[in-house]
Amino acid sequence: MQFVTTELQELAAAYLKKHNYDSSHDINHARRVAEYAYMVIEKGKYQETIPIPLTIISAFLHDLVDKKYVSSGDELVASLRDLFAPAEMTIILLIIDNISFSKRAARRARGLPMIDIAGVISESSTIGVTLFAAPQIQLMVEIVCDADMLDAYDAQRCIDYGVNRLKLSADVLDHHVKKILCDRVLKYKDEYFNTAAAREICLPMHAALVEYVAKHYGSV
Repeated sequence: MQFVTTELQELAAAYLKKHNYDSSHDINHARRVAEYAYMVIEKGKYQETIPIPLTIISAFLHDLVDKKYVSSGDELVASLRDLFAPAEMTIILLIIDNISFSKRAARRARGLPMIDIAGVISESSTIGVTLFAAPQIQLMVEIVCDADMLDAYDAQRCIDYGVNRLKLSADVLDHHVKKILCDRVLKYKDEYFNTAAAREICLPMHAALVEYVAKHYGSV
């Protein structure tokens, strides 16, 4: 995988296994999100705008401090200390900390920008000077967000999370999956994607998911 070394992939795989990440958020999901991020960068022609390697690496690592699985990012930072400079880690963690769908949806509901990196940096007492300007980091966050959302069009991931993480019974699982797909994923195209590139990439995936929901749940 471009920009993501074998050493980093092995470290991430061991970390995910240690913390019992299920198949919906496993190493294959991390790889796909990194690949989607590169697709968004190419489609949007962002090659001259942002640092591609750090964006792809952040996409690959995006779930490693997911509060559904771990309580903090301290262990991740310790694990990555020998691979990245402190300034690089600051950017990676800044990106990871601002891609949460629930955070973005809550800000959207309050009429605020879903992502506001300049505000985050200005309000923080610990971030300080970053390697890149806030608009660059903003776009990096938007691309990683979009890449993660693109992988959500795989309905099987939603099923896997309900079964393996939430331990839902069959009748409850159907309701859960339909709700996530209809109330969240199928709204990404018009309401949540940050880039025109991701909206374009998602079109065949969106159409396929509409058909899937209609076939398995009767309505969209």
